[in-house]
Amino acid sequence: MRRRTVLVTAAGTVVAQGVVKCLKLANSVRGKPESYRILTADMSPLAAGLYRSDLGVIVPKADAEGYAEAIVKLCREETVEALFVGADEELHPIAAARERIEKESGAVVVSNPMTVLKTGTDKWKTFEFLKKNRLPSADSALPENKEEFARRSGFPLVAKPREGQSLRPASPWRRGEGT
Repeated sequence: MRRRTVLVTAAGTVVAQGVVKCLKLANSVRGKPESYRILTADMSPLAAGLYRSDLGVIVPKADAEGYAEAIVKLCREETVEALFVGADEELHPIAAARERIEKESGAVVVSNPMTVLKTGTDKWKTFEFLKKNRLPSADSALPENKEEFARRSGFPLVAKPREGQSLRPASPWRRGEGT
């Protein structure tokens, strides 16, 4: 049976632990021709996923100097074949270093290209993409057009930053509450 080495970053996140769980489930399938040696990496020694893999490694924070170097070194030394990104905060740094990681280590980065990430992480760019491709989406406006948008759409409205996740810091905007 061939054993492939994979790396999952941001080992403390729910996403990373889900990837690890899937890889472990794949390992439990009988009669398949390959299995996975699972490596995890995180900036915190308290990240639970570091202790649920075959090897857990502490790396610098994704936006810190030396992060890409640490990932390349780990991938090269452990003969990593595939790298899975476990957190949104690591998507851009990994995508920016993708060519280097793949060239210097041979690991395949399992992630969208930077152009796709830039569209997908910017709510306005996502709205424009959906509209251009005639896909359904909620109407949207940039802050400089908020008055006209409010007149056209009515109240209440929800204001959100262009980048970010979940509902924070979303804020409801009701008639008469200022702009």
